[in-house]
Amino acid sequence: MTALERKGSAFQYLRVGIVSWLGNLIGALIFSGLFTNLTEILSEDPFRSGTISMISEDIIESQWHIIFLRSILCGWLVTFSMMLGTQNQDGISKALALHWPFFISTAAKCPHTVEYMYLGSTAMFLGSPMSLGMLFWKCLLPITLGNTIGGIVFTGAYSWWVHLYCDDKKAAHADGNGWGSVRLGDDD
Repeated sequence: MTALERKGSAFQYLRVGIVSWLGNLIGALIFSGLFTNLTEILSEDPFRSGTISMISEDIIESQWHIIFLRSILCGWLVTFSMMLGTQNQDGISKALALHWPFFISTAAKCPHTVEYMYLGSTAMFLGSPMSLGMLFWKCLLPITLGNTIGGIVFTGAYSWWVHLYCDDKKAAHADGNGWGSVRLGDDD
């Protein structure tokens, strides 16, 4: 919404997005390496085979555009849940509003960027046939683009339009002549 209000430059938004993405990737790789290689938590079946088959089904065997479209839905659901969580006053309403879109996203197998940073690298550590190039080209690129589009277009732009743009239009037309506080013909 701040970008649509023209607060900040495109470079600032791009820098924050890249630093955040890289920080999440580094964190996911560290977490994946620690919990996959050092603790061997997922090295036994059914956890190992389940993780590899999930990545094979969701990423390796899926087409690029399917991954991209599912991730648009995920981006919308995640940002929508954040928006719903801020709209409620009490704790129960906030918790329910935050969790229902996440439940839907998980049940519909909608991929989230940070989730698949972890799952993709974990599957690779466990012996998945996914290469590093495939992790970036077929997993992280379509998911990142889709999540970004889903969040910006379906939640961010909508929120800006409803809460800021329409409020500005209402204020401009408050006196009924469409000129807002500018009054033509008044001699005061």
